[in-house]
Amino acid sequence: PRPQGFDDYPVAFVDSYDAIAFCRKLSKKTGRTVSLPTEAQWEYACRAGTTTTFSFGDDLSKLIDYGWYGGKNAGQKEDYAHRVGQLKPNAWGLYDMHGNVWEFCSDWYDKDFYGRSPSVDPENTTKTDKPTLRSGAFHSVPTVSRSAQRNSWTGPKTVRYNYGLRVVVAADKPVVGDR
Repeated sequence: PRPQGFDDYPVAFVDSYDAIAFCRKLSKKTGRTVSLPTEAQWEYACRAGTTTTFSFGDDLSKLIDYGWYGGKNAGQKEDYAHRVGQLKPNAWGLYDMHGNVWEFCSDWYDKDFYGRSPSVDPENTTKTDKPTLRSGAFHSVPTVSRSAQRNSWTGPKTVRYNYGLRVVVAADKPVVGDR
């Protein structure tokens, strides 16, 4: 449950298993398949048709218009996740793709995965000791918020103030059973 008055903030303080469980419950409740995005889906959504460093181009100075990063060091008043939708969206209307909270993906982290994966819709389903995180967070250095940035520092049961999620809702597909 979320504290009252925080409905427009990103989900945080979750581990990757909590994020997956949330998706399963939401799938059952809505009758639609809801999941964490794969890394490829996340990056595709973040880039919004671009091939630049950020969804808005390569100019790092514009990040302040699109993403929360750097915390109080960047002049933010708060050193925690910010309300969603307060900055500019990417070209596809998606908000907060750069920064705010690290977002879990369904892929397991392997730093060398993309060097040997298929070039179309790669997904690392081989379980490792770490889930993949994308986006950067409200206190991250600016370059960590770039579209291609991928990280993982901790195990799947780690809960942190800067770990959250973004979901994918499958179009016109029935609910997939528990995986």
